[in-house]
Amino acid sequence: LPAPDSGYLALETAYIKPSNDVEKSIAIIWQQVLKVEKIGIHDNFFELGGHSLLLLQVHSQLREVLPTDLLVLDLFRYPTISSLAEFITQGNDHQSSSSHQTETRTQPLKKGKSRIKKLLKISKGTK
Repeated sequence: LPAPDSGYLALETAYIKPSNDVEKSIAIIWQQVLKVEKIGIHDNFFELGGHSLLLLQVHSQLREVLPTDLLVLDLFRYPTISSLAEFITQGNDHQSSSSHQTETRTQPLKKGKSRIKKLLKISKGTK
């Protein structure tokens, strides 16, 4: 086998330990599922040996521990602890603004429905 490329070793991410509760929760679950002792916030789940079946275990455990509607697809999109934690914390803010946007969008529909109902009543009354 050829000698390992020393340039690759220089590209490895520096270990940065989890600093907040969300990062710590994710790290603990990853450590258990991946059977890895030390995981930094910039380590990639898949580069640590993770695969889709293990990701399902992580998803299940995260849903038990964190109060969020996390999709399995989100775990593929955010494969590092830091990116996933950021998504989760912003997701809580996103959900509240999302419900506001939905309410804002449905108000014109409700008004339109009530106008149609009034028109139908009027047209039924004239016949």
